[in-house]
Amino acid sequence: MNMRLFLLPLLLSVTALRAQDAPSGEAAVDPRMGETVRDKVGQTITIEGTPVKVGANKSGSVCYINFTPNYKDSISIACFVSKSPNDFTKEKLGEWVGKKIRVTGKLADFNGALQISVDKPDQIVAVP
Repeated sequence: MNMRLFLLPLLLSVTALRAQDAPSGEAAVDPRMGETVRDKVGQTITIEGTPVKVGANKSGSVCYINFTPNYKDSISIACFVSKSPNDFTKEKLGEWVGKKIRVTGKLADFNGALQISVDKPDQIVAVP
């Protein structure tokens, strides 16, 4: 009985922490498994993975964080430079390459490729 009383608060606190990690208490999605969440386009999701490269569109107005060499093979992170010009540069975003990160935002389909648009740098957080 005493063990149950000890474990209950522990279990509740772990559950509360996981609920903060992803919307509706759902587990974070591996961005390389994007097709499994295509039905969630328009909804807020959390992804967690290790980026392999960054890129930018031709005009430089959007920088991307990619989790696979070909951006179409995973969910990408789209960072609109106008939202945070000092933070959303290829150089700054490149610091995330090779580090595990968690990103929460609205899932979108851009010309067949899945992406999450971030408006604020604090939507991208390091995962220990």
